[in-house]
Amino acid sequence: MGTRSAVVSVLSTEDLAEDLQGDVQDLVDDGVLDSGQGQALAGKLEQVLRSLDRGNANAALRQLESFIHQVEGLVQDGALTPEEGDALIEDAEQVASGIQAGG
Repeated sequence: MGTRSAVVSVLSTEDLAEDLQGDVQDLVDDGVLDSGQGQALAGKLEQVLRSLDRGNANAALRQLESFIHQVEGLVQDGALTPEEGDALIEDAEQVASGIQAGG
């Protein structure tokens, strides 16, 4: 029998946050969000990354909570579909889990 190998990529918390920024930008590029909405969300994620760079996990978690609340508001206002909002929130929760796990 032959052997098999697999490559497993583990993304850092910062990588996950940057991916989430890319998802927000995709929504702007696709015309789902206007530039102001996109900048507001991206700005919160930039604050998360800055807090992580400074080692301030509590601030990063608060900023993610703010991001999630803003996404929920965009869903309520009809700017995002529930599916789009859920995807962003799930990704933000993954970032939060990574922060809480220390990574």
